[in-house]
Amino acid sequence: MTNGGRRGASGFLRDFQDFILRGNVIDLAVAVVIGGAFSKIVDAFVTLLMSVVLQPFLQQAKVNQLKDLPFGIGDLTIAIVNFLIIAFALFLIIRAVEKLQRKAEAQAEITAEPDPMITSQTQLKEAIERLTQTLESRQ
Repeated sequence: MTNGGRRGASGFLRDFQDFILRGNVIDLAVAVVIGGAFSKIVDAFVTLLMSVVLQPFLQQAKVNQLKDLPFGIGDLTIAIVNFLIIAFALFLIIRAVEKLQRKAEAQAEITAEPDPMITSQTQLKEAIERLTQTLESRQ
């Protein structure tokens, strides 16, 4: 392999390394792993919930488990409830994050230093008003 080929390969590898080490890719990987774990928790919760809530209906239908319902109705019901629980959990998380962001923005506004241009304009306006009052009082 020639020197030029090695530079091209190392440049490609460096670009790939830069891509992998970007925050967005790492954040996405973490989100996928956490999402997979969360999905298992939701599945277990839905199975428990469906067993407790729908047990009387399942007994009337002479079905042992929700998944045993004909035409995939049980699987569809489980998928819908999974979706609703995940959507509700995401709603709560996003709502909490937005509340924290608003609180941080409000705090930043409080602690922010005043704009020097506005401060100087205010001081100039006050000086002109005092000068006007002084001139009017002498007349």
